[in-house]
Order: sequence, then C-alpha cells, then structure tokens
Amino acid sequence: MIILAIEHPPSFIAASAVGSMVSNAMVAVFALTTDAALAHGRSLIVSLGLAFVVWFIWRCAVAVGGLDRA
Repeated sequence: MIILAIEHPPSFIAASAVGSMVSNAMVAVFALTTDAALAHGRSLIVSLGLAFVVWFIWRCAVAVGGLDRA
C-alpha cells in the first residue's frame, strides 16, 4: 500500500478503497446466498447458480447506483 500511495494520487487510493469494500460486500452476498440455499437442502449446483444470480443482480444494482465509484 505504501508503494501505491507514493506512485498514485489520493483520488486513486480512495477509488481503490471504495472498490475493495464493494467487492468484499458482493463476496459476502454470494457466500450468504450459497449458504442459505445449501441450508434449505438444495444441491451444490443449484445453490451456486442461485448465488450467482443474486450476486449478479446486486452487482448490477451497485453499478447502476454508482456505488462502486468514489
């Protein structure tokens, strides 16, 4: 991170931090959806497919809302 701070302006570092937080939140949505689907007795393939669909919908909502930009 120190090298990034030296080589790039503060706006780049801020955008990287926001993007990282959004990415982590999307991974959490994917993991929780997969876990919830598996807990209801669905197969792994169905659970992963459902989790991907939910993740994709959330990702599109974030992109349309502009939350992935600083």
